[in-house]
Amino acid sequence: MSEPAIKEAWTATDRFMRDKALRLAYLSEEMKEHDFVSAMNWERRAGRAEVQRGTARRMLRAKMASAEIAALLDLPEETILAFAREENNES
Repeated sequence: MSEPAIKEAWTATDRFMRDKALRLAYLSEEMKEHDFVSAMNWERRAGRAEVQRGTARRMLRAKMASAEIAALLDLPEETILAFAREENNES
């Protein structure tokens, strides 16, 4: 620990750990950022699912086989069959 930069880092860390208000403010900012990223990832997944649902429905209307649709969209065939039932109920 003879290097000045390392000593400075340890001093800053020690100061940070002793300052409860600073530590809580930092943790609060970290949690806000984590929540934001989580929300964005959820929205991205929800958007992708909606696109897959629309694509599957168009393929069903084009009379493609549910097994083929499932393979192309990388979804379980039961999901495609559920989309087909929804499509039939809406017709």
